[in-house]
Formats: sequence, C-alpha cells, structure tokens
Amino acid sequence: MPRIPTRDNLRQGVPRPSGGIVPAPRDYTGPAVRETGNEVFAVARKQAANRQARQQYQLQRSALELAKARSLWNANLVAEQATYTPELRPDFGNWNKTYHARADTWQKQAAGGISDTSVRQQFIAETDAEIVQAGVEIDQRAGENAMIVRRAETDNALLQQVNVAATASDERGKAIMGGVHASLQDMVHAGLLSTEQAAHRSVAYAQQYATRKTAELVKRDPLLAMAMLAGEQPGPAMLIRQLEEFRSTPYWQAGANRAGYGSDSVTRADGTIDQIVPGMTVTRADAERDLQRRVTETNVRIGDQVGRQAFERLPPSSQAVLVSAAYRTGALPEEVAMAVNTGDAEAIASAIEDGGKAGDRASRLRAIERAAIVRGKAGNMYEQIASRPTWIGVLDPVLKSGLQDAASQELERLDKERSLVERATAHQLKGDIRSGIRSIYSNGKFPNPDSDGVLREFGEDAHRQWTEIQEDAVEVHANSRDMPHLSRDEIRRAVDSIRPAPGTADFARKLAIHNRLSRRAYNILQERTYHPARAAMRIASVRRALSEAQDVTSSTPDKVQALVRELQATQLALGTPSSLIAPVPDEWAIEIGKALAAIASGSGGDDTDRRAGGLQTLQATLKEQFGEFADNVISYSIGKTQALKSGRPGHVSKLVQPLRAGNQQHSKPD
Repeated sequence: MPRIPTRDNLRQGVPRPSGGIVPAPRDYTGPAVRETGNEVFAVARKQAANRQARQQYQLQRSALELAKARSLWNANLVAEQATYTPELRPDFGNWNKTYHARADTWQKQAAGGISDTSVRQQFIAETDAEIVQAGVEIDQRAGENAMIVRRAETDNALLQQVNVAATASDERGKAIMGGVHASLQDMVHAGLLSTEQAAHRSVAYAQQYATRKTAELVKRDPLLAMAMLAGEQPGPAMLIRQLEEFRSTPYWQAGANRAGYGSDSVTRADGTIDQIVPGMTVTRADAERDLQRRVTETNVRIGDQVGRQAFERLPPSSQAVLVSAAYRTGALPEEVAMAVNTGDAEAIASAIEDGGKAGDRASRLRAIERAAIVRGKAGNMYEQIASRPTWIGVLDPVLKSGLQDAASQELERLDKERSLVERATAHQLKGDIRSGIRSIYSNGKFPNPDSDGVLREFGEDAHRQWTEIQEDAVEVHANSRDMPHLSRDEIRRAVDSIRPAPGTADFARKLAIHNRLSRRAYNILQERTYHPARAAMRIASVRRALSEAQDVTSSTPDKVQALVRELQATQLALGTPSSLIAPVPDEWAIEIGKALAAIASGSGGDDTDRRAGGLQTLQATLKEQFGEFADNVISYSIGKTQALKSGRPGHVSKLVQPLRAGNQQHSKPD
C-alpha cells in the first residue's frame, strides 16, 4: 500500500540553514508509529491513573463515612444500654421491645451517613449482629431485675407474715412461722434461693419475730420483759412484782405506810433499811433491793414456821405463792400455815382465799390470784411468767440489749406517768376534803365521804385528823345553824355557852370549836350591819316572800309589797337600826338606781324635758309596784348607787329633789 509523503519526507536531503545536510532515514514509517504509540500509551496511562485516583477517593470517602457511622452507632448503643436500669426504666417486661425499636432508629440514623450502598449494607450487617447481642444482654438484665423485684416482693410478703405471727398468740404464731420456713424451702427447690441464702433469711425472720414479740411484751409488761431478758428464773420475786403494783410514794394499807412493791420498808444502796413514812420517795432500785432482801428472809421464816420439809414438798408455784403471801408481814397467817402442813392444795388455796376477804379490794384480788395458782388453774399468773417463750433465746446479744434498754425506758415512762396520777389523785382528794369540810360548816352535809381514799393516800394519822375536823365541823354547824334567827344577845349567849374552861379534857380542840363559832357569830352580826337585806334573806319566811315576788308567772304588786314588809320586819327583829333597814334586796336597789341614772344623765335643752318625763314615768311605775314603800325604795336605791347627784339643771333638779331627800339616811357606804 503506497504511503502518503509528509513535509518532512519531502525535505529529506534539503540543506539546513546551518549549512548541514540532513541525512535521509532509511525507514520512514517506524518513527511515526512509535510516536503515535507513545502518545496512545500516554493517554491510556493517564486514564488509568485517573481511574485509580477516583477509586482511591471513593475508598477513602467510604472509610471515613463508615468510621463516622460506627462512632455514632457505638455512642448511641452504649447510651441506650445505659438507660436500661430499674431506676430509669422500672417496666422490665417492655425492655426488649423498647430496645429493638430504638436500636433500629439508631442504626438507620448511623447508616444514613454512608453513601456507598455496598458499604452501607456491610455496616448494617455488622450492626445487626451487635443489636442481637446487646438485645440478649438487655433481656437477660431485665429478667434478673424482674427476679430481684419478685424476690423482694416475696421477702416483703414473708416479713408481713412474720409481723402477723408476732401479734398472734404463741400457738398461732408458731404455725405462721412454720409456713414461712416452708416457703423458703420451696424457693430453694425452685432455684430461687441457695441453701445458704434460705438459711440466712430463716435466721433473719426468726430474729424479726422474736424482736416483735419481745417489743409487744415490753409495751404490755415492761417489768416482766426485763426479767425475762435478764434471764431471771420464775420465783417469788417475779410473782410479787406482778401482784404488787409499784408506787414511788407512800400509801396506807394493811396497817402500815407502804411503797415500792407493797413493802413497809426500803433498802438503800448502802444496805440501810428505813421504814416507809409519808412524804418520802422510793426509787425502783431501792424497791428491788428491798424485794430481794425480804424474799430471802421470808423464805427462811416460812421454813421455820411450817417446817422446811413440808414447805419444799410443795411445787415451786405454791412455794412462790406462800412467800408472796407472807412477804408483807414476814410470816404466814396461822390458818394458812396449818393448811400447808396438811399438804392439801385445795386446803391451802381456801385458807389463802379466806384470809383475803377481810382486807380491801386489792387484798381480795391478790388472795384470789394466789389461790388460783395453788389450785393450778390454767392461765394463772405464775404459769404466765414461768412459761418462758422460746423466742427469747433467739435474740442476739445486741438486739437483747436494745430491748432491755427499751423496757427500762418504758418502765421509767410508766413510773413518771403513775407518779403524776398519784399526785393528781392526792391533790384532787385534798380538794374534796376542803370542799367537804366547807360543806359541813355550811349545811352540815359532807358530799364526798371517801374515808378509804383518805386513809390510803394520807395514812392513819391524816385520816384521824380528817375525822376529827369533820366532827368539829358538824358541832360548829349544829351550834351555829340557828344563829341567823337569833338576836344579838342570844348569839352572844350561845357563843359563851360553849367556851371551854381551862384544864378541861381536850381543851385545845374545844377552844378551836369555840373560836370557829365566834367567827361565825361575828360574821353574822357584821352582815346585819352592812348588808341587812342579805342577812334577812337567810330567814325562811323572807326567802319564800322573795320567791313569790320574783315568780314571773304569778308576781303582783301585792306580793312585791309583801316582800318589803317581811324584809323590813325581819330586819327590825334582828336588831337592825331603822336608819339602815333595806326595803328591797340590794340587787333590786342597784337595778333601780341604774335606771334613774340612765334617765337623768345628759344636759339642757329639749333633752331636759325628755329626761324629766322619763323620771316621772319611772317614779309612777315604782309607785305602782311598791305602793306606800315606793319613796323609801327610790331613796334607798339612790343612796345605794349614788345615781342622782346635785347640779341637775332646771325642772329636772326640782323633780329629783324629793327623790334625793331620803338619800341622806341611805348614803352610808358598804
């Protein structure tokens, strides 16, 4: 095939400007092909480099997007997992559903930032596995928390059963606690608890039961609780504490002043023994020392009295009863001692019961309780203190110490409360005594004759004094009862008639009666002088007339005037000077005086005429009521209240002048 010549081909052998001649190549095709090939390869290499650069850029971009997506995903996943806790999400049953819904959202959000489809699919495939793994962990965590909650609910339910058992009877409580332990074993068999966990819970529940039971005993009987917690064995001391109520202040019973646990003595910390006297205070510690001392001494004396062999042949409960029966006096009553020698429980119980019948109510109740113990009646007091509950031994030392402190504090509180009640009772009784004595002086009647209460609270000496004061008050009333009706001379003669002569038996007491009667006489005469109407009111005829005059349903002017006549006549009979005689009761005079003052108050003008008219109207009303006594009543009322004073203007002054005229004789102050 012919080749087309080029310019260069045509210039072959043409001289150059330099003067040289270019040699003509022998092959004209090769160089052109090579040059063209080189150009083609250069283009191919450049295109390959461009493709490689674009691939590298895409690879780098995908790597960055994948790294960012993974970072966002991991952050969201970790944050999401952290929210699945009981505090933030208590609904354990919904954790798995909630997680998967939220994980899909986080996955799509992270994958949305990857532009390469294949890389995005790769990311989704990788995170799908992570979603499943995290979901399993969250589901497992939810199950564990749900189990914890169910265990806690079960624990609470079992604790509630323990608390119920603690408030029930011992027999019922044991049955409930048996059910609690059976529930623990069921939980062990179901794999909910290990054997060690069940044992730990069993001990804890037993401690809880024992604590609650002891706390109930502390509230019900702190003294018995302290004895049981201290490990004291049942015996006379425990029985005496139950039979004899502790009192810190003395009281009189069975012929002696007593305090503490019914003892007539107190044993101090240094061993000193003092007799109980009114006014002293006995602490529980002093009473405890005295109790222990007397129990020991009484036990020995009973053995000497009935024979040690006969005494020790009896059951411990009966021995405790006998010591408690002889605790106050130190020896058994003869009838009881004789019954002990027979060894017959019924004879001993009957002798104890009969011996208590002569005492007060508290003594009778103690005798009945002692007889029930000797007879072995079910549920008797000794049986209650002797049947030491098993739950006491379950308490650990720390709990036991705390409960002992609680019992001590409860005892202290009860002692303070009882002391306040005792003082309040004594204060009330003193008030009743004073009120009763005043009642005797007034009307000869004693409204609260609590002789036993006075004897118990204040002792034999105070009771004797109280009895004498009552007798003296009765005598004073008997001698002064008729004095309001007697004349002045008759009153003086009555007082002189009971004046005791020096040296007579019981002179001081009789002189006190005379002095009291003298004061009554003086008060009556003073009343006649300064309150004559009040003195007259003590006469029955005047009181009847007053009652009829004040009866709103039947009162008439005639009855009012009859009262004035009776009142004036009675005052004259009592020796009241005519210038001091009150025509009406002072209360009436004050009301009339106030009415006069209200009308007459004010000054001048047309008001003066109005007041004058008001005074005339009131005067007319009083004349209608009191008739002939009206002027005297008005005059007395003015003097009693100083209702109308001088300085009234115009014809008001003229009107009140006659009213004021009689004022002078009644103006003497009270």
